[in-house]
Formats: sequence, structure tokens, C-alpha cells
Amino acid sequence: MAVTGTVTRGFTFSDTTPITPSNLNSLGTPTVEIAGAVGTLSLDDGSITNAKVSATAAIDYSKLAALTGGNLLVGNGSNVATSVTMSGDCTMDNAGAVSIGEDKVTLAMIAAGTEGDVLYFGASGAPTLLAKGAAGEVLKMDSGATAPEWGAETASTLAFVSAQGTPTSTTLTTSDTDVGSVTLTLPSEKTWQWVKIVFSTQIATGESIGTFTPKISTDSMSWVNNDGDWSMPGNDNDTQVTYIAEGVPTSHTTTSITVDLYARRSSSTGDTVADRVLYAVGQYV
Repeated sequence: MAVTGTVTRGFTFSDTTPITPSNLNSLGTPTVEIAGAVGTLSLDDGSITNAKVSATAAIDYSKLAALTGGNLLVGNGSNVATSVTMSGDCTMDNAGAVSIGEDKVTLAMIAAGTEGDVLYFGASGAPTLLAKGAAGEVLKMDSGATAPEWGAETASTLAFVSAQGTPTSTTLTTSDTDVGSVTLTLPSEKTWQWVKIVFSTQIATGESIGTFTPKISTDSMSWVNNDGDWSMPGNDNDTQVTYIAEGVPTSHTTTSITVDLYARRSSSTGDTVADRVLYAVGQYV
């Protein structure tokens, strides 16, 4: 073992003086460098400092204490590295994949944008920003119906459709009887504003007829708001009666609706079939 360094005077070695720990300690506090094998020498606990570890030591991770999968080393309140589980809004697996929990991203976490801009999902599904439009423009779909865009408001065009009914020759009975039907065709991509049904008939001599209930032929429910059924009082021969109902059809599933009109007599034969008139008119936009 070779001993080198600067020795502070305090003990003098002779050629025959043995090098022992006691003799070395008599020198005071010399700076000693030990080269070669350490042999049976031992290091005191806490004697290795950070400065003694080479910057290129590349100490392997296996030399660290075992770490639970997915855990992180975090300095605790005493500034000591501690193994903790990632929690809160995010979690991480043992492969390093980080996941954000559902409903964790709030509006405050989103980058601030320009007032009036709109966020929507683009073709790839990624959030896309649509800059605000000009004053008076409205938000609508583009021609390909794939993305929103700003543009001038399109005026809604009101139009009408009407049809003459087909009275039946059915004799009125004391139960509901189909006395005629009329079909209104709603153009594609339009919406009903209202529909009116007009029914006119002549009451037979000395007779009266009961209630009328307008219905869509494919729906068991009344489809017009007419404050209940039409109630026809008794009338003499040659008396012409006309009733009108108005409402907005909502239960039909096709562009054409067929309206059936039902009537019920209260006595005898009721009305004169030849004089029946069934008419319907509707407004759409």
C-alpha cells in the first residue's frame, strides 16, 4: 500500500518506525490518498459524499430500492425522495402511459381564445376552431353538411298546400264512421306551420248527427287542436253546416299525410252524403 500526501509535522518516522493507525493518527490531520486495493479496510457510515461520486459513474437503476410499478419518486415534506402513486386528475401505468380521468378537464384548463370563436370537431375528430363571423351572420352547415360555417341568414319561405277531400257514401251509424279522407303532401325538408280541415254537409230532414273527430289515418290520437270533438246539433232538411279544425301535425313520419274524418250520428240517417265537402289546407316553411 502506498501512502502519499502532505504531512503536518507532529511525529517523525524513522526507517524502522512501523506504519500503524496509531502512528498515523499522531500526525494530526494529514491529507492521505490510498491507491491500490482497499483490502480489508472499511468505510464509515455516511463517509461517501456526493462529491466523491463520479459524474460518469452511470449507477444502474437496479442499485436503487425496489419501486412499485407506476409509482414516482417525489420529494416529501422533508425533501426526501419518496415513492408515491400518481393520483388526482391523472394516473400512470407501469409502462409510463398517462391517462386523464373523465370529466377532469374544466373550462379553466382550456387555453383562452378569441371572444366569439367556436370550437367544433373536425374531419379527423380533433377539436377545430372556427373564427367568429361578421355582424348579422348566422351559424349554419356548409354545403357538404360536414362542418359549421358563418353566412347570411336565409329567409324562410312560407307556402301553402291544399287538397279536396273524397267524401264516402257510407251511411252514418251510431259508431264512428269514415266519412271521407284528404291527403296533404309536405315537400321534402319542410315543416308544417298549421293545417286546417273544413267539413261541410247537409243535414237530412228531421235528423241530427253527433261528434266529428279528425285524425291521421296512421295515428290513433287526434292530431288537431279543436277544443274537443265537433258537436253538431239537430238540424232540419236543407240545413248546411260547416266546421273547421286547425292544428299542427306532429306524429306523421312521411312527407304525405292522409287525414280521415270520422262522424257519428245521434239518430236516423244523419246527413245527405251527396252534399258532403271535405277540404284541407296547410302552411309550411
